[in-house]
Amino acid sequence: MGDRWAYDVSTAQLQLDLPSQEMVAAVTRATTEDALMIIGQPFLAAPLATGDGRIDGASQGGTTLKLRGLAAGAVIPVSAMLSIIHAGTRYLHQVVSGATVGADGKASILVWPMLRFLTIDAEVVELVEPKIEGKLSGFAGGKRTRNRIDPISFTIAERA
Repeated sequence: MGDRWAYDVSTAQLQLDLPSQEMVAAVTRATTEDALMIIGQPFLAAPLATGDGRIDGASQGGTTLKLRGLAAGAVIPVSAMLSIIHAGTRYLHQVVSGATVGADGKASILVWPMLRFLTIDAEVVELVEPKIEGKLSGFAGGKRTRNRIDPISFTIAERA
């Protein structure tokens, strides 16, 4: 039930240094385990970027999501990404109707895709560094050319 996100990732040519080697090793490992990648959001305003929220109430479904535990006055903008940690798995969503957080630290937003589960009260909602989690495909390894690593590419798709 519900739609799922998939992210296509491509790099430029990488230096043959420790951070690049570690990244190739992490991507290689993710070919047999679930991949987990942060979705960067440099456009988020400072008050929202100070912390993640929580689900405000159990059994939420559909596209409306009630949150609590946010900084009062923070703006959750349209197009922001968030991930909900439900039963140990992250589910990625995009805000399609944002909100300003009230003085009580609560907000109600609309998300896409619709929730694929009923929420549990107080589940973590990652707004600062949302992540996509799922199956990695399309990675052919890190080919080295002289003192560089050729560009790599792969896809991370959420699981059913």
